Amino acid sequence: MADDLAQLFQPFPPATMADWRRLVIAEMGEEGLARLSTRLREEIEVKPLYGPEDALPEGPWPGCPPYTRGAAAAAWRVGQLYDRGDVAAAHAALRRDVAGGARLLWLRLAAAGEPGIRLETAAELAELVAGVDLSEVAVLIDAGGATPAAAALWLAHLERSGVAKQALYGGLACDPTAALARRGVLQGDLDDHWREIAGVARWLGREAPGLRAVLISTLPYHRAGATAVEELALALAGGTDALRRLTAAGLSVDDACRQLRFAFATGGDLFLEIAKLRAARLLWAKVTRACGAGAAAQYAPLYARTSPATKARRSPWTNQLRLSVETLGAVLGGAEAVVTGRWDELLRRDDGASARLALNTQHVLAYEAFFGRVADPAGGSWYVERLTDELARAAWRRFQAVERSGGIVAGLLDGSLAARLAEQAAAKERAVALRRDPLIGVSAFAHPAETPPPAAPAEAG
Repeated sequence: MADDLAQLFQPFPPATMADWRRLVIAEMGEEGLARLSTRLREEIEVKPLYGPEDALPEGPWPGCPPYTRGAAAAAWRVGQLYDRGDVAAAHAALRRDVAGGARLLWLRLAAAGEPGIRLETAAELAELVAGVDLSEVAVLIDAGGATPAAAALWLAHLERSGVAKQALYGGLACDPTAALARRGVLQGDLDDHWREIAGVARWLGREAPGLRAVLISTLPYHRAGATAVEELALALAGGTDALRRLTAAGLSVDDACRQLRFAFATGGDLFLEIAKLRAARLLWAKVTRACGAGAAAQYAPLYARTSPATKARRSPWTNQLRLSVETLGAVLGGAEAVVTGRWDELLRRDDGASARLALNTQHVLAYEAFFGRVADPAGGSWYVERLTDELARAAWRRFQAVERSGGIVAGLLDGSLAARLAEQAAAKERAVALRRDPLIGVSAFAHPAETPPPAAPAEAG
């Protein structure tokens, strides 16, 4: 019996990559081994298995430049987006969500031609956030191309409220370039917008250092079909353009960097999204270091929002599966704040239950899976580290091409970026149509007799 137990607890014989290749070839042949690799839309080849030979030199710890591994603190802010309704309805929704654990309120105000919370006066803004402890809950004010005007209302509210501005977090989502990308036109002159933003940035840097004026958003490009490489490149191009404009307005490089945040959408490819966020910090540190920024100013705070572009109207309950994966990708990628959409967001419904489920998705990851206690949990993975490196290199080459052609604004105005994104969107649609990218509940495992819940009536205006 003792000999049997000793034999049972012997270690497994070591296995090498050569052993694995030999077994695969014996079963599938050389061509079968090649078929196990996957070619991503980003033109990156993903191998079926990664091993020690794929290891990269160990990078710095979390919280150290170039910040590939994120911040030293692992916790993130649970967020929710509010982008429709009148003030009273939006106020009720955000108070409900704050009670449910939301700690970032992304308020998208109605702008010309775009949906949002219908708000026009300082009194309505005060009513919207009444009862919210701004020292505990971050607020992000987003009014598209009209954000500087909304900023005046927000800053006036902060002055009147008497809240300790040094304790505030969040700020504004000024990004005229993203507004131009969404609509194709921009109200007013772009240079005038940036002069107003620079004035707001100087005030925030002096009075409320926890608030930032600019949010470089890739959401319009993501929804237009951009690959992860394109998203990263356009984020760099948008951030670089903002940095130039703020420093031209008199801000130092460090002060300008401290006024910028980035917002990314996270899609359904878990490891690709983790690598995308890690690569974003690495790339921005490279840009800002070249501009002369100090080590602390090179850090890029990232917000992440689950992708609306991956959701389905048919069999919408399956959207919760997608939301869970996308939220996990944002968390493991080191986002500082995460907005999980609702499974019924395309139906424009909100009965309270779907919003609660969205918040609780993050609570489960933070308090039951304990991801809020571990910085960069994906760090050290041969696959994730290699994918981060390959994404960053491809995005850097694409960023250089955008800069050589005149920058992101020139690309938007001459239509070249729109044409490129249209090609990427068409490739994505072909993959879905041919079921190379199956959609659960739609093109795979569909239930033809299923009746989805009714959509909410369209809002007036």
